[in-house]
Amino acid sequence: MTTEAQRHRRLPRRIGLELVAVVTVLPALGVLDGAPAPALAQTPTVAVSDAGFGTDMIRLPEGGTAHWTFDTSNRQYHKVSAFFFTSPAEPPGAAFSQQFGNAGTYAIDDSPSGDTMRVDVPVGVSPASGTCSTSLVVVGARGAPGPLFVHTYQVLIPGGSWRTVLTDTLGMYFRYTPGGHCESGTYAFRAQTVLYDNHGMHSGWSAPVAVSVTA
Repeated sequence: MTTEAQRHRRLPRRIGLELVAVVTVLPALGVLDGAPAPALAQTPTVAVSDAGFGTDMIRLPEGGTAHWTFDTSNRQYHKVSAFFFTSPAEPPGAAFSQQFGNAGTYAIDDSPSGDTMRVDVPVGVSPASGTCSTSLVVVGARGAPGPLFVHTYQVLIPGGSWRTVLTDTLGMYFRYTPGGHCESGTYAFRAQTVLYDNHGMHSGWSAPVAVSVTA
């Protein structure tokens, strides 16, 4: 029988000299313990003309969907793509949608224009503030299962630099407790998503999400 201790893999991790943190990897499936997705537009729309994208960047919550519409005045068929998807060749007046369930920054290409835009999907962090003993829930993935993704998570502590706390984990979310000897200030979290066993293809780092911690 699987016990609670077996399902929750506790990983004490020393980060620099300032902090002894506790990271608890939670199951890949399950209730997200009240960690809300960021309050971002769930389905922003981007126009695609023969010149390329109508915007350089959009930001989505994990599990949000990007929607591309192809101008009726286009004279060419267009495909939009990232490392984990490619749309069909879309005629003028068509539309294409893609869900982004994993944290990261994704480069989106348009063919044949050669234009590029970004989709940024930040991690979810709850609560937004706490103390050194607060257990912060950091969410790296939401939504329906797709290709097999793994995640790398980093934390930025006050006065420090980005440090990796988990690498290539299947965990969709984890708990992070700053622990003893932490200092008051702003902590930040970000994640990168890797398409497992596919030549290391991955997203960029997601935009940082800040949390205020008091000692």
